[in-house]
Amino acid sequence: MARALRAVSVERGRDPRDVALMAFGGSAALHAVDLARALELPQILVPALPGVFTAVGMLASDVEHHFVRPFAASLHDLDLAAANSVLGTLAKETGDTLNAEGFGEAQRRIAFQADLRYPGQSEALTIALAGDRLDAAGVATLVGDFQAAYEASYGYASSRERPEIVNPRAVATGLRHGRLRFDAARAEMPAAATHAGERAVSFARGEPPIATPVCDRAAIGATPVSGPLIVESYESTILLPPGASARCDHVGNIVITPGQG
Repeated sequence: MARALRAVSVERGRDPRDVALMAFGGSAALHAVDLARALELPQILVPALPGVFTAVGMLASDVEHHFVRPFAASLHDLDLAAANSVLGTLAKETGDTLNAEGFGEAQRRIAFQADLRYPGQSEALTIALAGDRLDAAGVATLVGDFQAAYEASYGYASSRERPEIVNPRAVATGLRHGRLRFDAARAEMPAAATHAGERAVSFARGEPPIATPVCDRAAIGATPVSGPLIVESYESTILLPPGASARCDHVGNIVITPGQG
């Protein structure tokens, strides 16, 4: 699991020490502190209802469609009329799709992007466009944004090579405007199936078990509590080893500081 996290952070030029780990799923919070310590992550968030977090997100999030069209061309001598024709086709598709799903003008957001790369490369970076059309100034901005993103991702950028566009994109979002919004602060959490008590837990291979308190998630408040501790809820379990601490924030997240083991 730590290797997988490195693949989406360190290997993409992102420092995991700058971000928090979101632990959702019924078992994620059992491993979260160990993973955070391995990658030196400063904080862990365990959301409300973590065991069904993905399902809640699917039901409550905005509707989003991605449209893409192949259009390979160098930005050095880009045919603006041809590029804008493709963007126009994408704009029509996004509008038709959102209309068919009942999203009016006030309930939609459309963003345009482009996949860019240096000539001869197979991998591309997706860069946001300022609007739904390109002109000379927009192309210059696109080149600058690509150079900055490339340097952030790979540690360098070429000032001699002119990037090329591979695919224009459009992301169409239908805004729900609260119709099915999930408000974690107002959610009624199911009662935990277990009661306060103790369990013998070994926190490292070969170490003898130690008496570890068990509590319900509802018992975690704004004042931090320290491990060792097992925190149980209806559909998940949080494990706080020695050295870690946890508190509940204003929207129901359990905020864990991993500390040192």
